[in-house]
Amino acid sequence: MKRCIKILIDGTSVPQGFLTFVHDHAKNLRIEGTAQIVEKQLIIIACGKTENIESFLDSLHAGYKGWFPDVIEEPFVLNKDYRGIFRVIE
Repeated sequence: MKRCIKILIDGTSVPQGFLTFVHDHAKNLRIEGTAQIVEKQLIIIACGKTENIESFLDSLHAGYKGWFPDVIEEPFVLNKDYRGIFRVIE
C-alpha cells in the first residue's frame, strides 16, 4: 500500500549535510517527493510503500550526527506526480 505524508521540521537548526542525508535515505528507500526549506521550516513530502515510509521516519527520528529533529508528520494527499524521484529544492 502506498502512503504519502508531509513532514515538518524546524528549519532554523538544520545542520549542514542534513538535506543530503534526507535525499540519500529517500532514494535508497525508493521514496518520491520533495524537501525544501520555506520560511524557516523544512517541509518534506514523502510518498512510497508504507513500510518504506516507516523506515524513512525511523531514520529521521534516529537523528543525524548527534542532532535530533522534532518531527511532525501529517497525512498528505498526493496531488502531484513526482515521477519516481526525490528532489531537494533550493
